[in-house]
Amino acid sequence: MLPRAFRQFGPLPSRVRFLPGNRIIFSPATTVHSPPQHSIQPATPFTTKTGLLHQRILDDDWPLLRPSKRVPTMETTCNRADNLERLLQKDGFKTWGFVIYRCTYDSDLDWQKFLDFYMSGVKASLKFYGGLDLLDSFAPTVLEDPSFKSAKVTELREHFNTWALEAMQREQNITVARAHKYYPYSGRYRFFIMVDQAALQSVLNAPDKKLRKKAFVRLVNTEWEPQVLDEDEIEALGGPLDEFEPLEGCTLEDVGWMLMPFNQAGLTAFHHVRDTVDFDFYYCRPPEMQSLTLFERILIEGFEAS
Repeated sequence: MLPRAFRQFGPLPSRVRFLPGNRIIFSPATTVHSPPQHSIQPATPFTTKTGLLHQRILDDDWPLLRPSKRVPTMETTCNRADNLERLLQKDGFKTWGFVIYRCTYDSDLDWQKFLDFYMSGVKASLKFYGGLDLLDSFAPTVLEDPSFKSAKVTELREHFNTWALEAMQREQNITVARAHKYYPYSGRYRFFIMVDQAALQSVLNAPDKKLRKKAFVRLVNTEWEPQVLDEDEIEALGGPLDEFEPLEGCTLEDVGWMLMPFNQAGLTAFHHVRDTVDFDFYYCRPPEMQSLTLFERILIEGFEAS
């Protein structure tokens, strides 16, 4: 099932020079960990579909307009590490990464395995784009409380919004007055990742990276509010909104959270999903799950078919 934004698209151009950039996520209980210092490392050989498209562009002798400082053979607009650096500069932020809510407490060992898989994925993504220097500012935060195990998304959303207001002041040195009205470009204080037992098992049950593509976590939009229409709006739409199978009591199409591929829950998600407009663009109602790189894949397939 395509996200709502893609249902409006007609045929796409067969050759595209620029692809949208990408984004990030992680941490343990209200403590922020600073990874060891890293210098900028050469990128790994092109192995992903996006990377292969970059290689095709090089093979066709397309001149680079703005080469990446990290990977000179790649456009800087296509380098996710470059895009992340610019995002931090726009916000004036020192740290990046989504908050993770731990909602499963059956096994601390399994939880640590999950975090290890997560961190290794973030490091691999940064390494591919020559961006290991950005690990220095990666401050993933895991919020843990046994009460979260039985909490609904609405309860966690309320908890997060209280946490985010204080955390923005503490982490980014923003005054209380500014924090109440500041709207940053990045989504650290707008979205969070929720990991329940089902999500945890989807990751641990995948024996290798290839099968881990089907693993998932929840991405929660903390600005979501249930859609309520007045009589005029209902009449303009030709009748009441369709009702769907209840998810935690919500029968609307947009329930305020979606399933996100685990292997995209790091750099890709942080860059792709920054605000509610982005969230709506990629949204699919659970249990459907949509890749955040679908648009890139569509462009690549059009490029390869040309």
